[in-house]
Amino acid sequence: SPSPATIASTRAALKLLRNGSNLRKQLWKNCTQLYTHLNTVGYKLGPEPGPVIAAILDTPRQALQLWHGLLEHNIYVNLILPPAAPDGKSLVRCSVNAAHTNEQIAHVGATFEKLYQQFLAA
Repeated sequence: SPSPATIASTRAALKLLRNGSNLRKQLWKNCTQLYTHLNTVGYKLGPEPGPVIAAILDTPRQALQLWHGLLEHNIYVNLILPPAAPDGKSLVRCSVNAAHTNEQIAHVGATFEKLYQQFLAA
């Protein structure tokens, strides 16, 4: 059976979900803001905004360059290379949450934009 701490934390999480519509609104605002920015810059993305936004890159080299560049700007994202990525492509996946501020989302978007110009613009 679950521990008292597990039950208490589950109850607290459920209470936040019931009463936290502003958290959901902020999450979707953050997701849409970052997705729109990356799409406008020219990144190939998944079909719609969500808490995980994947930039699809043609080669592992592009993905590694982007991943390293983001790390240099203190932005951690998940790197997925073939054969784990679909269709022989590579992915850089961002996790967005409601706790991210507008300034943080803007910083991430601006950094992706700078690195796009540096590594991916043809």
